[in-house]
Amino acid sequence: RAGEEYLYPASTVKLLGAVAALERLGELRRETGLPIDADTGLVYHPLFAGERLEDRDPTHLADGRITVRHLIRQVFLVSDNEAFNKLYELVGQDRLARTAERAGLRGVRVMHRLSEPRSAEENLRSPRIDLVGRAAAGETAFTHTLAERVARPLARSRRTPAGLRIGTAYLQHRLRHRCDERGGRVQRDAPAAVHEQQPVAVHRLFHVVRAHEHGRALR
Repeated sequence: RAGEEYLYPASTVKLLGAVAALERLGELRRETGLPIDADTGLVYHPLFAGERLEDRDPTHLADGRITVRHLIRQVFLVSDNEAFNKLYELVGQDRLARTAERAGLRGVRVMHRLSEPRSAEENLRSPRIDLVGRAAAGETAFTHTLAERVARPLARSRRTPAGLRIGTAYLQHRLRHRCDERGGRVQRDAPAAVHEQQPVAVHRLFHVVRAHEHGRALR
């Protein structure tokens, strides 16, 4: 039954986010020829109403910039959800799925940001992100801009049975009735559809955790 049972993966998806972000930096380095790496500064532009430009991180004591290296540090030291969400936005939902596939985690889907209620359509969107490199020995300063984008919607995993629902209640985003203090979410007293969550079979979740514990590549 381990190949059939579903378990919400919670923060274990952060490992995939970290790996996918490092892969994305490598892609950008090859595509642009720029010295983009985990210490390149990141500037996040507003995407949704009420957001502001973010180019500083007060927890990064070295120089205060937002960088992939420090975001990954936050993810694994304190399981920071906001740091994961920035990695999610840098990579995109579709590229996260490809990272999981390459790692042999077929059928794994990371469908949404963490602790940030957004619709399925909003979770496909990523903001404009500027990658800012400082002048260093033998290198010049640079800025490379990633335009705001919408990820390609993911096909439903064939490993997640159609119509499979679990639990007895769930929180849904932005219904027009029964809204409460949960940031625009409301409780629905019905089982949740697995394909709308983060579908991970138990045995694949175990594979991710073991790889993390032993410091191995996901393969």
